[in-house]
Amino acid sequence: MNTQLNQLIPKKTIILGFEKHYLKNKCYNIPIIQSFICNDFQVCFYCNFCLRFHYHGRSYNGIGDGHRSCHCALQESPFYQTGYILKLNQEQTQ
Repeated sequence: MNTQLNQLIPKKTIILGFEKHYLKNKCYNIPIIQSFICNDFQVCFYCNFCLRFHYHGRSYNGIGDGHRSCHCALQESPFYQTGYILKLNQEQTQ
């Protein structure tokens, strides 16, 4: 990741809210996490549980918003079972 961008991305997980989703006939409140553009092809956020950045490809519309599978290596992470919904930082979409 670009060093200059790295300084702009906060080293904390920013949860914007929760969205209800049904997975395997069970209702989950899936966290909506603020993500940031880290290069032309990826968005990322810092994970407070793994203590590292998680990188995800930008979607077909080029934005990167939407539900993603968890990249946490720790099964104890609250994101492990349900994943999370990424929402791009609005300042980067302008």
